[in-house]
Amino acid sequence: MPLLPDGLAKFAVNEIVPNESKRDAEPPSPEEMSRRRFFEKLSLALGGFCAALLGVPLVGFVIAPLFRKAPNEWLSLGKIADFEIGRTVNVTITDPSSLPWAGISAKSAAWLRRVDEDEVRPVRDLDDEDELPPEA
Repeated sequence: MPLLPDGLAKFAVNEIVPNESKRDAEPPSPEEMSRRRFFEKLSLALGGFCAALLGVPLVGFVIAPLFRKAPNEWLSLGKIADFEIGRTVNVTITDPSSLPWAGISAKSAAWLRRVDEDEVRPVRDLDDEDELPPEA
């Protein structure tokens, strides 16, 4: 290393020193190589483990609905005597296929009208002249 007039060593970022260029040209020792390879493989293994740890629940979240069968149940909307003939009524329905924590999003509504003594039909099946009552 070149020395300055005051006796201190001169350091330069881009200056190539003959001893360092020789040191860089030598291949690393087997101990350094195996240590470096060990940490490289360890970091790859830990990274893969963390990715799998986070990825499994995500894959399960995407695939689970494909295997879950929605229940096919009849819902009781009330007794036929509870509906007046010719009157449209809003009935609240709780979705049987919803999850327990769905809360209010599991609720839905149906507009029903009793058309005669024995039949209550959903409004979508009624004739065009039948309309929903105005909202309160």
